[in-house]
Amino acid sequence: MELILLRHAKSSWEHEHLDDFDRPLADKGIKACKTIRDYIENKKLFPDLIICSSSDRTKETISLIFKNNLNKLKIIYSGELYLSNVNKIINIISRTNDKIKRLMIVGHNPEMELLVEKITGKEFPYEKFNTAGLAILELNIKSWAEIKSKTGKLSLFITPKLIRKEK
Repeated sequence: MELILLRHAKSSWEHEHLDDFDRPLADKGIKACKTIRDYIENKKLFPDLIICSSSDRTKETISLIFKNNLNKLKIIYSGELYLSNVNKIINIISRTNDKIKRLMIVGHNPEMELLVEKITGKEFPYEKFNTAGLAILELNIKSWAEIKSKTGKLSLFITPKLIRKEK
């Protein structure tokens, strides 16, 4: 089984009156979504199911990254992923139907970074889990209900900046 973690793209602080939940993406975040979209499409990293935080910036991130395939994907927007914690996210993942072989969680930091650490049992090997960062965890489980600490390994971590460097 494969777990893909995606942190929302860079959000805008332009409208100071907006609640954190309602912040849209910044121009930089919108550009980052195109970079990640191209990467996902080229590598065919389409998930069987996306569980996405219901904040505006995560929903906008998904709509931009998967704009060419939105009608083909199953997406669940979950308020549980906003201001969440690692154990709650593990619980959400554990309830996933086992027919799903590639699951994507779209959320926020520090939870994305802490989730990598919990599942791998190792410190996050990069400086930080950047906005629009994408991590792929190969899981050594047969059922999502088995997910816990030290049940997977980080097989990929990529950011828009790293993708641009590869070109």
